[in-house]
Amino acid sequence: MSEFILAVDVSKIPDGGTLEIEGDASLSEIETPTATLPLRAPLSYKIRLSRNKEDFFLFGTVSTVLEYPCARCLESVDLAVSGQVEATYKKPPKRAVEEEIELEDLENVIYYEALTLDLSERVIEAILVEIPIKVLCKEECKGLCPYCGVDLNQVAEHHCEIEASVSPGRLFNALKPFATEDRDTNDNKNDR
Repeated sequence: MSEFILAVDVSKIPDGGTLEIEGDASLSEIETPTATLPLRAPLSYKIRLSRNKEDFFLFGTVSTVLEYPCARCLESVDLAVSGQVEATYKKPPKRAVEEEIELEDLENVIYYEALTLDLSERVIEAILVEIPIKVLCKEECKGLCPYCGVDLNQVAEHHCEIEASVSPGRLFNALKPFATEDRDTNDNKNDR
């Protein structure tokens, strides 16, 4: 995986000031909890960091194109993804208990020690949360045959030989003798 680091020295941002950062990262892939997804376009970001005393507020947008498998037929899909980056960077509290109560309702609060903030995790996270649960190559995708795995989008009329050999009727017919034996055995036990 290509390493992406977006470290920003915030010591030069004056109180009440803003720093704008814009660029493209040439990553080859992004790691998700379930897969490694190749990128088909650079990861573009446009970020604004604002300062209020010792707090820094991060806002921005990110976008890229991921290669993602269709949920039905597994064909690769170019998935354009764009998301919002938001975070608040604060100095660690001196009185931890009081400060934690105040921050309890705030989301995406990150404590920092040094005046160089690594924004790369926030940028990648903004892409990851925008990936849909189910990606389709097209809405009318027919998927794969559940018996032999043939892509049903590629074959006009598919007549699966494996499906015919394991049809539910054949399976139930094969089990009938066992059901009759069990019934006869249970009837004999009840006669006693």
